[in-house]
Amino acid sequence: MRRCDITQKGSKMFKQTAVALALAFSFAVAHATPAEYCQSLAANVQKELPSNQDEITRLVTVSCDGTVLHADFVVHDVPAGKNLDFSVAAAIVRKNVCNVPGTYLGKGVTSLYTYRDVNGNFIGQFTVGPGDCSNS
Repeated sequence: MRRCDITQKGSKMFKQTAVALALAFSFAVAHATPAEYCQSLAANVQKELPSNQDEITRLVTVSCDGTVLHADFVVHDVPAGKNLDFSVAAAIVRKNVCNVPGTYLGKGVTSLYTYRDVNGNFIGQFTVGPGDCSNS
């Protein structure tokens, strides 16, 4: 079995995913409250799912709980039962999301990225919130 090294594949993979999601999430209809915006955003993105983000990552569901947008991914080619360190991936996503003008972050929405293997086992997660771009 090939071993997935999330830090080596991560740079390109997470950059592409971050920018694509930031752009997709930014085109939701503007609403009066962050929670309404989040709901609209989730509904718009969910229509296009599931969606391959790269050769090993598939975005399967997007939902909203208040102002937290949940993006759930399945990662192929991960050793069974392996929890991965997503600190590098989180930094890449944060940097790239913050570089996209008018993203959901400016609307008061935080995203929670959750990754599971093909069997549904948890392998990692991180958040990207409005405060992550203050020092960009």
